[in-house]
Amino acid sequence: MIRQKILLTVCFLLISICLGFGQNRQQPSFNLSRYSDSIKTIVKKRPFIAAAEVFTLNIGVWLFDRYILKGDYAYINWSTLKNNFKNGFVWDNDSFSTNLLSHPYHGSLYFNSARSNGMNFWASFPYAMGGSLMWELFMENEPSSINDLFSTAVGGTALGEVTFRLSSLILNDSKRGFNRVVRELSSAMVSPMRSFNRLSHGELTRVSPYNSFESEHSPFSISVGVGWRYLAKNNHLFRGDNGLFIDFAMEYGDPFYYDDYKPFDYFSLKAMFNILGGQPIVGSVNAIGMLWGRSSEPLPGHDMTLGVFQHYDFYQSSELRKSNVVPYEVAQTTAIGGGLMYKFPQIGNKINMSYNVYVNVIFMGGTLTDYFMVNDRNYNMGNGFSAKFQSLLEFNNMASFFVGVEHYQLFTWKGYPNEPNPIPPDMDINLLNAQGNKGHTRLTIINPRLDLNLSPIVKLSLDPFIYLRDSHYDFFDDIKYRTFETRLLLTYTF
Repeated sequence: MIRQKILLTVCFLLISICLGFGQNRQQPSFNLSRYSDSIKTIVKKRPFIAAAEVFTLNIGVWLFDRYILKGDYAYINWSTLKNNFKNGFVWDNDSFSTNLLSHPYHGSLYFNSARSNGMNFWASFPYAMGGSLMWELFMENEPSSINDLFSTAVGGTALGEVTFRLSSLILNDSKRGFNRVVRELSSAMVSPMRSFNRLSHGELTRVSPYNSFESEHSPFSISVGVGWRYLAKNNHLFRGDNGLFIDFAMEYGDPFYYDDYKPFDYFSLKAMFNILGGQPIVGSVNAIGMLWGRSSEPLPGHDMTLGVFQHYDFYQSSELRKSNVVPYEVAQTTAIGGGLMYKFPQIGNKINMSYNVYVNVIFMGGTLTDYFMVNDRNYNMGNGFSAKFQSLLEFNNMASFFVGVEHYQLFTWKGYPNEPNPIPPDMDINLLNAQGNKGHTRLTIINPRLDLNLSPIVKLSLDPFIYLRDSHYDFFDDIKYRTFETRLLLTYTF
């Protein structure tokens, strides 16, 4: 029942967002000269109100956990507070989705409390960090979690800026009636704290003669697809799970227009939601945001941008039916690095070609392990590096071919006591303080995608993924695992 409600919420969110985008959509030429800066959305800076909202948000979540959920971790007092400061920060044992998806989402609420109160990107980050610190040190009776601090503050900043800009695309103060209601509801689901502030400041129902968010708009393209997915077990063609899924993709801004970029003037966002097939509802989330960039024309007709990018990536699967095998899990919640985006001149007025290369430092990430099983945790945490390569060929609006390669290398340097022996039965799991099994893991994801244009806005897509994992353990046998999945979907582009 809960899963059905979440799926209905996801479907409603995507449909309503697309309705809003359909009204605001500009031609995908990425010609920013059409956008007027004569209208500015001026929001008075309210730093103390933003801080009060972060504080109140934490109190509200704690009250819910303590008196509604009655979670053991929410029974706090002066003794638990002193213990938190005494024990310091540890690596916790929450589930993969809790640590690497839910916490970044929670951080986005902190971030948008400040962002929607007039603070810019950089000024909003301390609110995400402060909200996370408050929760870890004061609001639980468990030792403070260092991985939560990173994921909530930094991962939450990436998701927060993306959702803030998405809500700007949806909102339109000049609309009335049903159109306005759909926009406000959609914006509330994307950025709840922004809608809370619009309500508290009387902006939720105020009608203006013009769209006060027009100056915030940048060119964008969005696509939504529905299709069938087969996830294989150990590379077997007929021993896996089938299911339906929804695919969402968006590109915001033009990476080759400005000489200098502000944070997230350009970003890409992708997400996949499983409908049927026994897999987690949120299958993947990928966001790449440009923190700074400089564009140039190295050769006539060639466009190039060098920049610094922030990455958030989350891939999740669960045990296949009739099997205890989890095909893959990997995430980087705190990853920053350099990137090169390059676009070639059109070939014969028929072929467009571009590629992107990114190299990142992973300050916080996680990947599936074969031996560390504590509570709901089956993954190692650590840091390392990642690299991405993306190439796109477009053939005269008839078809396109995309190749994406992502490589993640994560090092786990703090194992559990007496590894590889079992954890002592009398040990408090909350004090385990382990990243996982000592060692390192390499995971490569290869994604060739073929799109056939059935019409200017509808595509038939074949979208396979290949997963290659090599895990080296200091105290256990090394493991190599290979598998793949195939996706077939119809995509509608707005």
